[in-house]
Amino acid sequence: MENIFFSPEEIEKIENQSFVDDQEYVDAMNEYFEELTIHRENEKRINDRILKAVEKLKGKDWFEDLKHYMKDAELCGTFSITRKPKGTFQKEGYEHLPGVWVDQYTGYECDDYYGTVSVQLKENRWLEMPFSC
Repeated sequence: MENIFFSPEEIEKIENQSFVDDQEYVDAMNEYFEELTIHRENEKRINDRILKAVEKLKGKDWFEDLKHYMKDAELCGTFSITRKPKGTFQKEGYEHLPGVWVDQYTGYECDDYYGTVSVQLKENRWLEMPFSC
C-alpha cells in the first residue's frame, strides 16, 4: 500500500527525527529526581518532627498503635496538625487507637483513591495524614 501523505524522503526524515534530544531528556529527568529527593527529605523532616511531638504528648503505647495503623493504611505525604477532622469516623481495632476520621475521594479512573486520615490528639487538635492509592 502506497503512502499518499508523505514522500519517501519525508518518511525517512520523520523516522530519523528525535523529538527530544537525548541529553535534554536525561537532564530533565535528573532535575526531576533531584527535586523529588529534596521534597521527600523535607517531608520526612516535617513528619519526624510532628511524630516525635505526638509520641511525647500521647505516650508510647498509643504511639505504637498509631505506627501500626500508619503501616497498615500505607499513609504517605506530609502530615499536619489541624483543629478538626475531615470526613467520617471509622472504628479501628487498636487498643489505644479506637478509631480514625477518614476523608476519601475517588480519582479520575475510579480505581484509585486519595484523602486524609485524622486522629485526635487532644481537644481541638488532630493529626492529619494523607494517603493515595
